[in-house]
Amino acid sequence: MKKFLLMIITVITGTFFCLVNFVKAVDVFPTKIKPTLDPSDNSNLFGRNEGYGWNIYKKAYAGIDSDNSGKAFCTSFHKDAPYPGMTCTAINWSTNAANEKNVAAAVGQIIYEARVDKKIGSMDWKNYYYAEMAINRFLSGGIGKGYGTTYNTIDVPSSISGNVDFKKYVNAANYAFENYGVNKIDITNANYDEATGVATAKVTCTDKAGSKTECDLTSKNVVVKIDGNTQPEITVEATEQNDKTVILTTSKIENSNNGQISIQFEATNKRCWKIAQEYECGFYQSLTPNLLKDECKEVKAKSPVVGNLILKVFKKDADDENVFINGASIRITYQANEQEQPVNLISENDGYIELVDGKFESSVAEPGIYCAEEVKSPIGYKLNSEKKCVTISRENPNDNTIIITNKKDERPLTINKVDENNDPVIGAEIEVSDLNCILSLDDENADSSECVIEKFVTDGQPKIIEGLAVGNKYKVSETKRPDGFADGIWSVDITIDADDSKNVVTLTNIHSLIKVSKQSITSTQELPGAKLVITDSQGNEIKSWTSTEEPQEIIGLHDGDYTLTEFTAPQGYTIAEKVNFTIENGVVKGDDDNIVVMRDSTIVDVPNTFSIRSILIVISGFAIIGLVIFTIFYELKRRKE
Repeated sequence: MKKFLLMIITVITGTFFCLVNFVKAVDVFPTKIKPTLDPSDNSNLFGRNEGYGWNIYKKAYAGIDSDNSGKAFCTSFHKDAPYPGMTCTAINWSTNAANEKNVAAAVGQIIYEARVDKKIGSMDWKNYYYAEMAINRFLSGGIGKGYGTTYNTIDVPSSISGNVDFKKYVNAANYAFENYGVNKIDITNANYDEATGVATAKVTCTDKAGSKTECDLTSKNVVVKIDGNTQPEITVEATEQNDKTVILTTSKIENSNNGQISIQFEATNKRCWKIAQEYECGFYQSLTPNLLKDECKEVKAKSPVVGNLILKVFKKDADDENVFINGASIRITYQANEQEQPVNLISENDGYIELVDGKFESSVAEPGIYCAEEVKSPIGYKLNSEKKCVTISRENPNDNTIIITNKKDERPLTINKVDENNDPVIGAEIEVSDLNCILSLDDENADSSECVIEKFVTDGQPKIIEGLAVGNKYKVSETKRPDGFADGIWSVDITIDADDSKNVVTLTNIHSLIKVSKQSITSTQELPGAKLVITDSQGNEIKSWTSTEEPQEIIGLHDGDYTLTEFTAPQGYTIAEKVNFTIENGVVKGDDDNIVVMRDSTIVDVPNTFSIRSILIVISGFAIIGLVIFTIFYELKRRKE
């Protein structure tokens, strides 16, 4: 019995011995391939084999930074990022000397925006991370603008560039770059109220694009002259308005002699930027608090001279005198002793004035007859060359207004609706809106339907809308696409021109716009080199191409069934099975991303993992098992005998 048990144990041991060696032999098959990276390759920002991006950061530092706040990034950044042999050297912000201050202002604005509550000594670690990436993006090209910096050329991955904080920082940088040192100030609506003896003016500060910015008036003054003699400086109060403008108001101006009063406002505006200083940093930089300094720019402005003799010129719509018209050029003349002479009420344009908001107002030196003649009509209106005059006197100071009206110049607008083959499209719903009306809406969520002037459904013929004013702006929009179409030009803005041939809008629909992605079964990366073809349900070839590193865009497939076929696979891959798909209402049926994906399998050479030693061991195991079985049968037979 003992011998029998011993033989059983021997069989089990031999079997286990064989299986273990068999499993070991199979287990050496490679299960993971790590890439080999060139140390000079700058595509890996946070370490040799880690890749880069916020997700990589979380993975790399999860053990020491569980909340992914960025602390580990801060402490490891300079240790991990630079490559061997790199030294710290002083660098210039830009190879273009004219850009250096602008770039410094842009980088400083990123750092400043990333500070918690704009406190220079404090920063949230996550903001630190995105600010570093924003500096990298800005200095390596300014999103395509090319500032010529000597920084690195590493791009920022989409996982970072889509972040709202990152976008805010880069936008702030580009705004700072464009507007550093640009500070405009204008003083308008200067007026003197003779009854109260108080003068007022409106101060507006703007950036390069003409958008209003906050005014920081460091100095303000009013020069007052009575009968040509300068009076002592008077006090001025500056009051900020809701629209970022500032109203200057003087104390009472005493005019005991009833002489002629002339007044001019002056103001100085200061605008300061947070500037990032140049410093020795090498290839990478960090946002330490001492990098910023304030740099301020000042600009001065003066108002036109105002007095107690005022001429007003109004430009109005002939059909509606409640509507003031911009853009007219007016020539002002003065008549005295039957002699007419031009009056230069502004410092340029040889006495011609351009009306702002349809109005012009200015002080005049002498009583008399003043005339206004239009020499250039507003855009969209016909010229009114009739000369109009008014007599201004101290006895009737309020009789000082000239009104010039204009008739509209109206033209037709032609709207075409076609497909990708320039064939007419039927069934599209179109709206035409007054763009000036839309832009005038104070609330971005306001109902813009009141600005719609025309709605129609396309019938295959051009649509003509009559009576649109030259110079007025309109938006032509497709509000509902026809069945069977997926994409197209949905909206076009147009300014009506005096040339009818330019007043044409064409909106184009395409039956479909899909993407075809060629991938391997183990990756979502594009697989180049495959020869592909799309055929319709009748077997007709629609499109053929060779795959690249980007998905292929296919335009204009009509609704129906299609087949994607691979004729030649990239080297190292097998030809994939055909992919059938359906276009329905211009999109890929059953795929929210509107993409057709074909995947290739790799050709795998399984390594011969059985060594001579492994074979001998397996044979030995089976020999032992056979010997034991023979012994058992022999013993049983002998006992029976």
